[in-house]
Amino acid sequence: MVYDHLEPDNQIMVYENGGDLTEEGERRRLLGEMRMGDLYVPKVDQVEPLEEVCRHFVECCIEGNPPITDGKAGLRVVKILEALGHSMEQEGAMIPL
Repeated sequence: MVYDHLEPDNQIMVYENGGDLTEEGERRRLLGEMRMGDLYVPKVDQVEPLEEVCRHFVECCIEGNPPITDGKAGLRVVKILEALGHSMEQEGAMIPL
């Protein structure tokens, strides 16, 4: 999948390519098989993300509803990003949240 937010018409392109690994023989040699597929380009609405977030926040303030992403959600994102950084420092070790 390729994402390019600067491309006005094809921001997301999904390539249906892949591969399979199979074992063969006594030596358990892995054989790779590639497959080529179609290209899928889904339609993406051309909206400014920050504008949408601000609009949602104003609606929540007017209607008294809780926002989709609140401070708790922000804290979860920061914890995940910190864990990813520690995992990378430790060569991909599992870091509990």
